[in-house]
Amino acid sequence: MTRLLLLPFLLLVLAACGGTDVQKPGDGSTAPPTASATNLVVTVWADPTTAAAPTVTTVEDAPGATASDFAPTDPGQACTEIYGGPGKAAITGTLDGAAVSATFTRSNGCAIARWEKMVSLGLIPAGVGGL
Repeated sequence: MTRLLLLPFLLLVLAACGGTDVQKPGDGSTAPPTASATNLVVTVWADPTTAAAPTVTTVEDAPGATASDFAPTDPGQACTEIYGGPGKAAITGTLDGAAVSATFTRSNGCAIARWEKMVSLGLIPAGVGGL
């Protein structure tokens, strides 16, 4: 009698386990996860006070860039009052699937540091917008 009661329980356990797929490395049964999309529009004005048209480029790969690179400077942060030049850049779009939108200038030491970070990441061309 105990065996008859145990049989439905075992069948229920086996049925619950039957839906689990285990993928072996390299068997190709499941598509690999796709990387998040990066699509940035970079607009750079060497001197926005002139009538010169800005340079606009599209970037689909920004290795090393993170969303925090696009965060504004903390308003409480002390920044040197050094003017680095008239350059201005706007970067909008998606970075690894996350929306980003930021403006970069060379108006003080903190802004220059943000600008130079974008230059080191290859998003803003070197030598543009400075004195």
